[in-house]
Amino acid sequence: AGTSLARVGVVDSDVLTVVVAPLMCIYATDSVFAAVKSDGTVVEWGEQSCGGSDAVHESLNNGGVSQIFSTDKAFAALKTNGSVVTWGSHARGGDSSAVRDQLAAGVRHVASSRRGAFAALKFDGSLVLWGQHPAPRDRRGFLEKVARGVQRVYATHEGTFAAIQSDGRAVIDVGSGDDRVRESLQEQLGKDVRKICCTLGASAALRIGGGVFTWGDPESGGNSDSVRDELVGVQRISASDSAFCALRADGSLVTWGASGRGGDSSAVKLQQVEYVCATFGAFAALTKHGSVVTWGCRGQGGDSSDVQEQISKDVQRLYSTRGAFAAVRSDGSVVTWGSQNWGGDCEAVRDHLSSGVRQIFSTDYAFAAVKQDGSVITWGNEKRGGDSSCVQFQLRTEIHDVS
Repeated sequence: AGTSLARVGVVDSDVLTVVVAPLMCIYATDSVFAAVKSDGTVVEWGEQSCGGSDAVHESLNNGGVSQIFSTDKAFAALKTNGSVVTWGSHARGGDSSAVRDQLAAGVRHVASSRRGAFAALKFDGSLVLWGQHPAPRDRRGFLEKVARGVQRVYATHEGTFAAIQSDGRAVIDVGSGDDRVRESLQEQLGKDVRKICCTLGASAALRIGGGVFTWGDPESGGNSDSVRDELVGVQRISASDSAFCALRADGSLVTWGASGRGGDSSAVKLQQVEYVCATFGAFAALTKHGSVVTWGCRGQGGDSSDVQEQISKDVQRLYSTRGAFAAVRSDGSVVTWGSQNWGGDCEAVRDHLSSGVRQIFSTDYAFAAVKQDGSVITWGNEKRGGDSSCVQFQLRTEIHDVS
């Protein structure tokens, strides 16, 4: 329960120092962090390849950024006025000059693929595409098919997009450009797609009714025939690089795909699960009792035996990089495991992670923890986001005197 200032002895003319933690949210490519501060400005650190023109940085420094989206090597910032600013690798979505006028206003959401493509959904239901595409000539045909009736848009494993129309119908942009493949997929998807999740070689569509439809490389989870009867009542799907994990309404899990990448969970007991997190080669399941169960590639977080006692209870949230997991416990402390090269070792900042951690963000190689006091603690690959020393002064908590 709350309390009043008078109850704790504060009277008129007393001077208070109020610590205001910035309402900060952090986004990431595979190796760069971008933090949106409470004033809508952006702070970046990590690998320097994301770059950006002077005009881009001026726009970001002027504030007004509400959200950031990313491919593997580029960012797209959605501003409060409905415009989009992009920067990073030109070949992976950082160059939107060809569609600049279309992104100047009216954008309500941006979807992105890890293969270097963006899709901006506008308030009028139209789409704007830019970045890498496996079949550029086919992009115009896709846009003509969706016209202005798009309600939602999702990335597929090919780096293309699936647009959900206002009538619920899915329109697929197939990288092969084969209309027969597209029409077959659209017919099988039907009109009840809720979300699409991807491995590197396959896609899984979660239906509104809790069913699942998969396509793509069978070795990467594209064939789910072996678990078809179990894929009912599914609420959420997670993915490693080559396997899927479906969380059902009853707290049970169904896995398929490459067995060594988390597709085979037969060796672990998985019940009363509330949340599932994945690295590129392993999964970690958080149960309603606060314990964590892991399986998959041992070197990428599938083996948590070294920290089992610490994650056997009181865990509240799970996060991951490409090869490591981080768990936040009820006391605000952090436990990590997995590859040292990907953030599995937090020894250098352990004292800072012993309490007060509110949320964690990640690139593929490093973690960034935001604490209750607004400070940001980073670890992992130093060149790819693990070292934030050069921007710490920009990430500091704001302190105001109130009289």
